Amino acid sequence: NVFLGQEGAFMKFNYPVFDAEYQTRVIGSFNFTTGISVVTAGYNATDDSFSSASKFTATYIGVPLMARWNAGNKNYFYFDFGMMPLYLARAHLKESYDKYSNNDPVVVEGDISRYSNRFYYAFRFQMLALMNRFYAGFYFIEPSRGQSTLHGLDGHWGLNSQQSTYLLSNGFADFSIIGLKVGTRIK
Repeated sequence: NVFLGQEGAFMKFNYPVFDAEYQTRVIGSFNFTTGISVVTAGYNATDDSFSSASKFTATYIGVPLMARWNAGNKNYFYFDFGMMPLYLARAHLKESYDKYSNNDPVVVEGDISRYSNRFYYAFRFQMLALMNRFYAGFYFIEPSRGQSTLHGLDGHWGLNSQQSTYLLSNGFADFSIIGLKVGTRIK
């Protein structure tokens, strides 16, 4: 299955999401759904009025653990909800800072995965409309609030916490992913 994800409320479908799901019937019209998801999220803050221009992308591997309600037991609409633990596979950050400097801007770029927490917990909701073996719908992924993102990056980054947008905002843990989903079912 190939799904196009969207980060935040900017309606930019530039972060792809790939899912493979498996469902098993529990009772009546309720099923248990699991699988694997590869989710990409990030931001691109080009305005450096308060701090640095900053671009961040992260790739997460998730395992959805969801209840699926087959509305009316007719296989026309599925409503899924549940938890999705996420593992941070890769995090890349690029920042530039040129405040009050006559020199070239300071540009810092690199993989910050080792200075980031690796495990996150998220809630996932999705609604799917089925047409024969094909389906379309939308999904919403919301990580639990208050999870720490940073793990020692402050001492290993080329900008200090007043210059870096990423450090100033305490990382990238409070994000939401909303996206459209299309795919096919295999029986």
